[in-house]
Amino acid sequence: SKPNRWADTYLYGVEINSDLALATKVNMVLHGDGSINIFCRDGLAPFEVYGIAERVSALRHAHIIANYPYSFDVNEQFDFVLSNPPFSITPDEETKKSYRRRYEFGGNTQSERLFLERWYQLLREGGRAGVVLPESVFDTPSNKKMRLFLYRHFHIDAIIALPYLAFQPYTSTKTCLLIATKKTRKQVEQYDTCWRTMQRVFRRACSCARTFLS
Repeated sequence: SKPNRWADTYLYGVEINSDLALATKVNMVLHGDGSINIFCRDGLAPFEVYGIAERVSALRHAHIIANYPYSFDVNEQFDFVLSNPPFSITPDEETKKSYRRRYEFGGNTQSERLFLERWYQLLREGGRAGVVLPESVFDTPSNKKMRLFLYRHFHIDAIIALPYLAFQPYTSTKTCLLIATKKTRKQVEQYDTCWRTMQRVFRRACSCARTFLS
């Protein structure tokens, strides 16, 4: 029997570059841990494209959570996600249209926002992500909505700054390693309740300040 037979069932990978996808499969075969769940596909594609003939693929599961603020398909089959996605990729108009049907950030041109949402879709409640993101995600005004999505749906366990040389010569973008745990639905509901309360407190404080200053 193969030394790492469990990998046939539990390890999945998606890579759009055919050479890298093939290299991954070869590496897994050489280590005796299977390669059947490695897909040469767009990592943001609909879940139904990740099918395997005569075999159940965990990536094909998709459903919409009833009576929940997030209204797009989720997969929720995975305990861990490890990812180093491409940054600032601008899709063509046809691809953008398809993204809008599947992502809250579908109308956005920054691919890292879409990948954050895809990780959310893949993970079970309590699942953990270890992913690489541009440092700008955490400190620029333009990424405020992305940070709010992250705070709402994840517990942030760690943000580790990586040196400029980490991914050279392929990119000099300053990056961070994000380690985060997906919240349960109850925890998200508690976050939303707290957020609404703080909004009311802030509005009252602003109103009092304006009255005092006038």
